[in-house]
Amino acid sequence: MPVTWSLVIEEWFYLLIPILIAVVFRNGIFISPKRFIYFLIGLILIITTARLLWVIQTNRPWAAIVGNFPFRLDSLLIGVVLAAIKMFYKNVHQKLESVLVFVIGLIIFILTILLGGYLSVEMKMDAFVLSRVLWISFLSMSIALLFPYLEKQFKITSPLFLPFSNAIKFISLISYSLYLVHSFTFIKPFGNIYLDVFVSYTLTLIVSAITYRFLELPIMKLRDKMKFNN
Repeated sequence: MPVTWSLVIEEWFYLLIPILIAVVFRNGIFISPKRFIYFLIGLILIITTARLLWVIQTNRPWAAIVGNFPFRLDSLLIGVVLAAIKMFYKNVHQKLESVLVFVIGLIIFILTILLGGYLSVEMKMDAFVLSRVLWISFLSMSIALLFPYLEKQFKITSPLFLPFSNAIKFISLISYSLYLVHSFTFIKPFGNIYLDVFVSYTLTLIVSAITYRFLELPIMKLRDKMKFNN
């Protein structure tokens, strides 16, 4: 399952980061929202610097960086920073929900994608140090800037997205299954690209919906029944 390369990064993240937080903030002595966010930002800077030094020292190609979990944990940490801001600093998060922040994030996102596409097509992704170091950072940060506005607008009650709300909810629920099965369900039975894409997308949605209903959902319900101390 070649698409699961990113699961390696996620699994190591979920294993290591809680242990690190528990060690740093043991006994609750240093815990505060501000210190916690500073800690996360510090980790992001350390990992980004480590990625830079690794590229300079070894000149490893892009493919050896993108799936190398010690140098990719910063992408997930950016999401944790955003969640911490939403949890502890609601006034700051409300400012991030503005159209201006969304537009800035969208511009950065589009430029980052276009740059990555150009460098990939021209086989130049490995030609520059910064493309192997900061491209990842800009992509993650741009998505973090997009998310607060989209989260606010994509509510079921939002008039702008009401016609699409059920479709959005459905795709969101089965997105993890989509990610796992799409490489197996993309088939070319007819030799016509439009027909093949239509059949493959339909098959992917059906298989993902079945996987979600009979595998993911029961496991998540079992998780919700578990009781843990605060």
